[in-house]
Amino acid sequence: MQFEKLGEVINRAKGHEQSTGQLSLHLQKVTEGLHSSVTIKNKKHSPAALANFVIKYIEHAPKFLSVMAKASTETSMIGLTLPIIKVSEDFFLHPPEILGHEESLERLMESAYLTHRLIEEVNDRFLLETGQALVPVDMMTANLIIHNLIGEPFSNQLDDFCFELAKEVIQPSDSQGGRFLETLISDKKQIAWTKAWLHWSELLEENHVGLRL
Repeated sequence: MQFEKLGEVINRAKGHEQSTGQLSLHLQKVTEGLHSSVTIKNKKHSPAALANFVIKYIEHAPKFLSVMAKASTETSMIGLTLPIIKVSEDFFLHPPEILGHEESLERLMESAYLTHRLIEEVNDRFLLETGQALVPVDMMTANLIIHNLIGEPFSNQLDDFCFELAKEVIQPSDSQGGRFLETLISDKKQIAWTKAWLHWSELLEENHVGLRL
């Protein structure tokens, strides 16, 4: 696992933003056409508020993966989460062709989006097969905001990419499918797993950006 390298990539992208203002320019363009469901408390400062939110969203991804690694090690679930962690690290360190290789905050916003959307898709598969989510954290609101900021149709292409990738990342190792996954997530493990994620629920509350559903 290479969480320190992810931090280095993010710091370089911040430096790129300071010299180019690329993300800020992008956000200024998309703010005017932002979906009506996205609300910003102070519209006068909307580009700055959105930039703040994007940076926190990007920084959240490696922290998210780090907590996943720690929690899954403590609960003997690392074999299940390691493929997700490694694929997500590659979104930042060795991005797929769909993203390109520029080390900018705009590109890292897309890498972070892939990370969070992959986990969302994996959760959906777990719910379908076991009746419980793998990761007890709801990133849907944040993901919908970033989906809007990336802009369609590209964000839809990223969604499709994650949908297909989730099928490869989580594959039950026997014919019983859901029963295999249930044996990996006992009630005791689920309680410990859930506790490890509680502090991430404040991500959106720290920002002046919300989503009206």
